[in-house]
Amino acid sequence: MQRPLADLMFEGSARLQKDYCTPGSSLRKLYLKHAPCLNSVSKDQRPCIKDLQVAFEAVTSAKWDKRLPLGCCAFKRVRKCMMELVDTKCGEETVNFVNELMQAALSRLPDLMCEEFTLTSKACKELPPIGSAPKGGRSTSILNRLLSAYTNI
Repeated sequence: MQRPLADLMFEGSARLQKDYCTPGSSLRKLYLKHAPCLNSVSKDQRPCIKDLQVAFEAVTSAKWDKRLPLGCCAFKRVRKCMMELVDTKCGEETVNFVNELMQAALSRLPDLMCEEFTLTSKACKELPPIGSAPKGGRSTSILNRLLSAYTNI
């Protein structure tokens, strides 16, 4: 049961990587078209990354039964933050491209699993407020400490 689920989750990522690494592929051409603007957005994503760190801390310190809802809320909140940046700097065409990339990489699984959690739902209100400071290197989450070291936050 676990293997088919893992295959479902990672099949898109493997296909995406293969297409991206193939010179002349349509994905690679589209990426190169949008890359300059996406690169400029990366400089402004610091607040989104900080919010991701705070969300990781909340998810990893939550009780087991709260982790999926908080994870869904974190995913949606960070995705919204990033897409607003991309939309402001690059426009709707690039937003659509990034959304297609994410769906190809992650499949529709996050959307299906997180369908019931809107950013205004009770579960999402349990995340720390946007703008909260992450613990960074003091976090108990290994992933968060790596992210902190990478981003220098």
